[in-house]
Amino acid sequence: MEFRSRVFESLHHIDLDNNAIVSKRIDEGDLDEYLVDLIEAIMETPNSRYFKVQSNTTEIIALINGFMEEKSQDEFIEISEKIANRLLRHEVQAKEKYKNITEIQRGSLIQSLIEFTDNREFFFLIAKVEHESFLNTIDLVKQIGLPFEKRVLKTCLLKYNEENEILEIIITDTNNRISTYWWSDFLELEEMNSDEKNTKTAFNAIDLVLTQKLKKQAPSDYTILRNNLIGYFRTQEDFQFDSMVSSVFGNYQSDNISNEELNEIRRHVTSLPEKKGFDKHFSIIDKEIKARIRKTIQLSDKIELNLKDHISELRHNIRSEVSHNGERQIVIKTENEEAFNLFYFKEEG
Repeated sequence: MEFRSRVFESLHHIDLDNNAIVSKRIDEGDLDEYLVDLIEAIMETPNSRYFKVQSNTTEIIALINGFMEEKSQDEFIEISEKIANRLLRHEVQAKEKYKNITEIQRGSLIQSLIEFTDNREFFFLIAKVEHESFLNTIDLVKQIGLPFEKRVLKTCLLKYNEENEILEIIITDTNNRISTYWWSDFLELEEMNSDEKNTKTAFNAIDLVLTQKLKKQAPSDYTILRNNLIGYFRTQEDFQFDSMVSSVFGNYQSDNISNEELNEIRRHVTSLPEKKGFDKHFSIIDKEIKARIRKTIQLSDKIELNLKDHISELRHNIRSEVSHNGERQIVIKTENEEAFNLFYFKEEG
């Protein structure tokens, strides 16, 4: 993305211990690159999630929308301080609410407006980041820095067109789960997709690709990869797109299709969030999965095999064999003695 320059920016330290915000000076230099890299990372991260405005009268949305009409330095200073104070209030509340569960991470709030000239879009960035103190090598004055290696904790990116209309809102969090106090309490936003909808849509979309691309062409690969997919959804509390792809495909090698064909299926799966409209980061709702993972396989007119859940070490628990006389058989491992005895027939003859 090509940008003209950052238009405005601010940095406030959120001092939870003293219940105060402290405005910090931002020096020139590499900040342009830092902020642009941060925006690009937010838009490309596999753990982003899309949100929508709850109401144009909520505090932060009203402040930013009002500022976008004039885009004046004085107004930016005023609204950025109000937004920082709002974050402080909600972090103090969250600190008390979650004191026995987790600790609110310390950090500073960066706010910036950047204009990208290639498509005349504005990005208003709200980012909670870790920062560090250092001594200026010239005058040995203690300053605050934003090192590239320090991780960003939480972000909100509001994308505006030149008519000052919000095009999209993207939120990220370095935690496994996006903190509710960040998107709901502090920002007062709504999820574009609920966790229930995300769970259902994501599983169905990926399952459909495996069915269409593999079930007839490479049925044993389909069985293994679908079992991997079920295993991910059944063992993880939170869906993170890259980890899902790695869990399902990993270094899987097929004896039935080429690596090129397998990689093409992986690429198809990678395109699904945008095509099917589900987020790359959400909490998995177990009840939305249970009804979708069951699969009944017709073995004969009178026998059905009912797969109810993920099967650990699938190859060692169920497999196809051809007997010495050419009969096709399904062999199933069981630790259930009663079930075993029901079919433990003596050899005829």
